Amino acid sequence: MSPGFIAFHPATDTRGLLLASAGLDNVVILWQLDRVLDINQILRSGCIWIRDYLQTYPDQSDRCLCGGSVNDIH
Repeated sequence: MSPGFIAFHPATDTRGLLLASAGLDNVVILWQLDRVLDINQILRSGCIWIRDYLQTYPDQSDRCLCGGSVNDIH
């Protein structure tokens, strides 16, 4: 699927965050993000993605984002 349009709807007291994706094939899918995303997996993926930055700039104060050590990122 190649999305033509994406929109977010904020979480409410009765429903979690929603993502609506509309494809060029006129199909709309509503994604309940709290059911399809694991926050720990997102954080791990993000830390892996910025690993080079963390190694290049070791004196920055943002070490707490990924456990404090670049070697801790798996």
